[in-house]
Amino acid sequence: MPITVEQGQELVSEFCRTYPAAYQLKYKVRATQEEIFGKGATVEEKGRIFGAYFPTKRLVALFTSNASNAQHFTKTIRHEVLGHFGFNTLNPSEKRVLISAISETRSQPGLFEGTLKNSVFQRALWIVGETLIRSC
Repeated sequence: MPITVEQGQELVSEFCRTYPAAYQLKYKVRATQEEIFGKGATVEEKGRIFGAYFPTKRLVALFTSNASNAQHFTKTIRHEVLGHFGFNTLNPSEKRVLISAISETRSQPGLFEGTLKNSVFQRALWIVGETLIRSC
C-alpha cells in the first residue's frame, strides 16, 4: 500500500538522521510524479518514476504514490542519495572502483543473489559511505 506524503517526509528525516551528510540536500516529497514533472508526466506516458536527483539544485524528489510501501520508499531515497549524490562526490579513480565492482556483480550469473555479490557491493557502498562521511 502506498505511503502518505507525511510518512514519506518522516522517512526522509529518518534517513538524514542515519546519514547526516544527506542533510546537504533538499527534498521534495510529493504524492505524484506529475507534481514535479508536470501534467504530461503521467505513469502512462513516462513510466513509473520513484525518485529523481537534480544535481545542480542539490534536490531529491520522491513520489509516494509510486512506492509500494515504506521499505520501497526508503530504498528509493537510498538510491537517489547514495547512488547519485554520493557517486558524484567520488573522484574519478573511486568512481572507476565502484563501477568496476558493480560491473563484476552484473557479469556473473547468480552472483547478484550470492554472498560474493553482497561483499563486492558492500565494498562499493563502503567507498560511497566513507566519502559521504568525509564530506560532513
